[in-house]
Amino acid sequence: MSGKIDANTWVYTVITNPGSGEQVLGQHDADADISYIPIFKDKDQAAQGLIQLEVEKGTRCEVQALLYGDVERAAGENGFLIFLLDASGNVLDTFAPTT
Repeated sequence: MSGKIDANTWVYTVITNPGSGEQVLGQHDADADISYIPIFKDKDQAAQGLIQLEVEKGTRCEVQALLYGDVERAAGENGFLIFLLDASGNVLDTFAPTT
C-alpha cells in the first residue's frame, strides 16, 4: 500500500522533551537495521500507538501534529525512513524522504 502523502498534510507523531530541546521521536528496528520516524493518521491513534514505541525511561513525550513535509525533512536530514503506523503499532505504509 505505497502511496504518497502531500507535504501540507497534517500527521501525528511523538515529540520528546517538548519545549526546550524537543525532537521528533525516532525508532530503530535492530533486526532489519532500519531507522524510522513513526507517524499516525490521527491523534487518538498516535496516543494509543505511543505505548508500542521504544522510549528511553524518564523521557517526556507528547503527541503533536506536524506537517508531513516537516517530518520528511527531519527524516531526510537524519537518514530515517517514515513509517505510517496504526494504533497497535502495525506498519501501514513506508515512505522514503524525497527531500
